[in-house]
Amino acid sequence: MSAALQSKRVFLQGPNKKYLQCSNSQGDAKCLRSERLDWEALSISLVGQYAVVTSIRNDKYMRCQSDGSVSFTGTEKGDAEQWGVEQKGELLFVISKASGNTMYVDSDGIVSCPDKTRSKQHLW
Repeated sequence: MSAALQSKRVFLQGPNKKYLQCSNSQGDAKCLRSERLDWEALSISLVGQYAVVTSIRNDKYMRCQSDGSVSFTGTEKGDAEQWGVEQKGELLFVISKASGNTMYVDSDGIVSCPDKTRSKQHLW
């Protein structure tokens, strides 16, 4: 991941062509909108080789929960809040450091890390 991305506001488009967002005050991670609104922006910082993604909306870190759900509820930069990437052409697999599972978006726009699958539906 480029050091140039650090501390900049970014938008991450999911496999469903909608942007990752902290969708509510509970920190639910979803990909629901095709438009990019200011409150949907994210910032990225690096911890070693891993990225930490922060929601501009609630100033919390995106984390992979032990049940595979993803939320913007992290307050520390631990393993659950760190993400690796594997490049596949111009797209990326986003992988939880804690579980090794790949980030995925279901048909309702809900983001999770259910397993280690690396398929087209897991490309960001």
